[in-house]
Amino acid sequence: MGQHAEAVRNYRKAVQINISVYGEDHPSTAYIYNNIGAAYSETEHPEKAIPEHEHALKIYEAAYPDKLNLDFALTHADLASAYLLEGNGDKTMEHLNEAFGIYQKMLPENAHQLIYPYCTLANLMTALGNYKNAITSYSQTIWLLLENGYTEDSSAVQEFAVKINDLQQMQNNHEPDIGV
Repeated sequence: MGQHAEAVRNYRKAVQINISVYGEDHPSTAYIYNNIGAAYSETEHPEKAIPEHEHALKIYEAAYPDKLNLDFALTHADLASAYLLEGNGDKTMEHLNEAFGIYQKMLPENAHQLIYPYCTLANLMTALGNYKNAITSYSQTIWLLLENGYTEDSSAVQEFAVKINDLQQMQNNHEPDIGV
């Protein structure tokens, strides 16, 4: 907790310096606001992340009217994750769709930037009890990890494989017993 609070304090100082050099509406200022949001997501007050991410989005929207910017997409993905922490599935999905839309226009299908939003999507589907789609999203996450240099025995791949196994068990436990 202390490190994240320290990060927020340092980002606040950085944003003030950045504003004095580049101005409030510069994309690098938005980048820092998004990092403040990301730091808040790791604290006991994740609800403070949402306004920071939204502030960053407003700056990016003005700077990139065509919305084709990877930091803009990442901010949508970070905002989706923050809304997921708050339990707002509709807003989570809205911002995931925005992130995926930008990434689809700018990146190949195996880009490492897609790992995070697919993981968030899987977490959302799990929270909603949609185990089939959660498994699909975690499987996509594993495929992306492998495409980006991770090995089958890496801790990240193993973590998602365990999640898939757990979800399959949960899915099997929720299927109606048809009796034989």
